[in-house]
Amino acid sequence: MKQNYKQEFKKSLIYALLQIVAGILCFFIPLENAVRFFLIMFGIMLIIIGVLRLLVNMNAKNSVIGRFNLISGSIYLLLGVCLTFFSGIVISSVTLVFLLILPLVRIILSENKLSTFKDEIFIMAIGVIIFLCGLEDVLKYLRYVAGSLIILFAFYNLINAYLVYKKERNLDNVLDAKIKDLD
Repeated sequence: MKQNYKQEFKKSLIYALLQIVAGILCFFIPLENAVRFFLIMFGIMLIIIGVLRLLVNMNAKNSVIGRFNLISGSIYLLLGVCLTFFSGIVISSVTLVFLLILPLVRIILSENKLSTFKDEIFIMAIGVIIFLCGLEDVLKYLRYVAGSLIILFAFYNLINAYLVYKKERNLDNVLDAKIKDLD
């Protein structure tokens, strides 16, 4: 038992240190590399979402929502490929359309428009911010926010790992003392 929580504490320490390094790198990566990195990560995420939407909705071709999900899955997949392998002003424009047009279409097709609007408002707000500020400015600040959040999360993990380690160690000492009393 002692060995288990010591190993977990060491793992948590290593993960936290890696997170701190990743957070610090977010501050020092040149902007053009950061933009490319975020575009690739977002593109990969869209490819995964697109493929999952296509796979899940293959049998739902007959319903309006099923057809929309097939179309939106194809758009996610296409946009993900474009973001991953091609970048530039065209991608920024396509991203803007993706962040504003698709949520509007989902709201229009939805039976419960208010609930869908609540679900889509965050995506639309991101689209408006990108439209007003520009993708590169948004990503420039996003890397600072992401770096700060990663570092804060790392410190949270460190504190949590220490508290769990301390609690397990104290519990182990109490159990050892009770076993000695029984003997």
